[in-house]
Amino acid sequence: MKTYSSILRNTDKMKYFTDMRVIFDALDGKQKNYNWLVSDIELNLYPDASWYDEPFIWISGSELTDFVYKNQLQYRWAVFSGFKENIRIDANNLTNLPFAEGNSGFWRDEPKIQHPLAELEIVCWDSSLTLFLSKDPGLARKFGSYFKEAQDLSTYNMS
Repeated sequence: MKTYSSILRNTDKMKYFTDMRVIFDALDGKQKNYNWLVSDIELNLYPDASWYDEPFIWISGSELTDFVYKNQLQYRWAVFSGFKENIRIDANNLTNLPFAEGNSGFWRDEPKIQHPLAELEIVCWDSSLTLFLSKDPGLARKFGSYFKEAQDLSTYNMS
């Protein structure tokens, strides 16, 4: 299955990378239709939420959306892996959690979503850019329509 990928390095719509509220605005609520595995998290500040003490979070799209909109956070590093709601994974038994920092897999001719069952991946990269990968062309179009300045990641990698 084809992966549609974009890199967002510059935008007036986001004051800092990565404000997930703005990313979710771009998805027009579609993020609620997924369960999320969030891993490799580094923030500008840590809210009073005990799950940030864990190496990953498994959370519903509605819960994640509520949390994101209630907390103004800068995700310096993080990987948000979106799974169809009917997919269940045992994240405790994953041998390799999706990660951002030091991951050279994004900088290839055809970047891929890290977890084979995930439908989309949003990567917060070093407070400087956001990567968006999706198996759903409709979501990729939503992201690209909202962020006109986003570039195709495969094309960017080949330049």
